[in-house]
Amino acid sequence: MITLALLIKKLLGLMQTKLKYFFEMPIEVTDGYLIMGNGVIADNALNTNALYFFYQQDDEIEKNKEKTEIFGEIIKKIDEIEDYEEEIISTGTSADHSVDPFNIIPYGLPSKCHVKLVVILDGKKDIGLILSKALLHVGIVCKGDTSYILFYIAIDEAKWNDIWSLYEPAFSKLQSEKRIKYYIHFKQ
Repeated sequence: MITLALLIKKLLGLMQTKLKYFFEMPIEVTDGYLIMGNGVIADNALNTNALYFFYQQDDEIEKNKEKTEIFGEIIKKIDEIEDYEEEIISTGTSADHSVDPFNIIPYGLPSKCHVKLVVILDGKKDIGLILSKALLHVGIVCKGDTSYILFYIAIDEAKWNDIWSLYEPAFSKLQSEKRIKYYIHFKQ
């Protein structure tokens, strides 16, 4: 599935080549901007010798804001854990009840279904099996209860991308059909 930002970025990349000769001025595509002219962006000030087109995708900004609102405290708590296997998170509740309850895969113990599911991928357990369990959890076990999934990634991003490409269509289908939202967070 191609996103609007990716489509615009590809289009602007093509435009960079074609328009360079039409406008007879340097054209540069940077992250979020198409710059035509001889200016640079400094402190968000416009250079009168250049044309700027802002194309940053608002959806991605909104999705990150949503992730922080829904999973912010949970992410902070999980970030503090060094070894998930040794510090088994038995349920998604904290002793001080500072976060809403949530389900956890693979380190959680069976408990009632919650609105939030956290899927920890740290490389100690089979990633395909974990993602399969998450699909089973959302699609069958807690169908109708779980609305939000956080994939907490503590493995190499390239490895994650390879495996995620196999499962992403199933999670996208759940997102479109059952209105389940998922977020991806890489451990800092």
